[in-house]
Amino acid sequence: MKLYLDYNIFSQIKKEVEEKNKTIEYNIFLDSIKNLYVYYTYAHCEELARLKYNKKELLKYYKDITKDNEIIYTAFLNGNWNCCKFKFLKEDIQKCLDRVEASDDYNNSIYQGLEEDHEAHIKNRDLKNIKFQENIFLEYKEDFLKFLSFYNESINKKFEIAKLGYIYLITGVLNIYTKADELAFNGAKRILQTSKIEFEWINRLINLCKDKLTINEFQKNVNKNLDCFPVIEFLIELLMKFLYTKRVATDKNGLSKFFDVTHIIFATQCDIFISGDKKLIKKAQLIYDFLKISTKIIYIEDIENDLFTKLNRILNSYKNQY
Repeated sequence: MKLYLDYNIFSQIKKEVEEKNKTIEYNIFLDSIKNLYVYYTYAHCEELARLKYNKKELLKYYKDITKDNEIIYTAFLNGNWNCCKFKFLKEDIQKCLDRVEASDDYNNSIYQGLEEDHEAHIKNRDLKNIKFQENIFLEYKEDFLKFLSFYNESINKKFEIAKLGYIYLITGVLNIYTKADELAFNGAKRILQTSKIEFEWINRLINLCKDKLTINEFQKNVNKNLDCFPVIEFLIELLMKFLYTKRVATDKNGLSKFFDVTHIIFATQCDIFISGDKKLIKKAQLIYDFLKISTKIIYIEDIENDLFTKLNRILNSYKNQY
């Protein structure tokens, strides 16, 4: 069984042990997951990196629980975004955290995403509360089409800017090659390599909204590409932004939204995704249902109350299913 725990679960586990003296219960929990694969990702390390206190202490629990099992994407290893896949590997989580903290573009990448969200909100935000049944994306088909058209234009602009920047850098027009240039070069290369994927999936979604593609056909295409990181990343980021325009569980700060998206992306590769964040779970369920992703999403209510009992109950109920 592949298990993905949200950051709030790790954080509460630390509190259970250190503030409530539940060391025995913690050891029982560790024993219950010894034959499971529990994964961390750079999303967990990005949240750890923001801590001012108790970072090393919390890191210990990550190591105990995940045994340094990580989900990453292959472009990180080889720079090739054309064939980029999710990858399971072992890496000391301290190395991942060090890498995140040393990244010069860490904050910039976050704030760039938040700026795009803000622009989308202004152009597309629905000011009234909405009601929906199961599929908000197709229930609000006309709004979704407008949203997709906006992002189609956005991808075009991003592609043209990246192409120009790539040419400048590769031909040496700037006459300098600093660390910032290297980051810009890699960013432009990624955009150029992934834009084709984004155009293809935007068109699939548009055809779905125009009834030129059935939901079953669309979901089969998603399933065929479930291990392709750029496809899953793009679709989930896009769908999350549409949910924000519809004010679905959006009363979080920008950074929390950013981390939510990343956790939802990586959790697609696991059998079970557990969180104590009701708003995250609501958005994840809407997206997974729409894409027909089989990951079981489990919300733990009131994680501050008897967390280990709740976790063990969940694991016992699913241990024979995977």
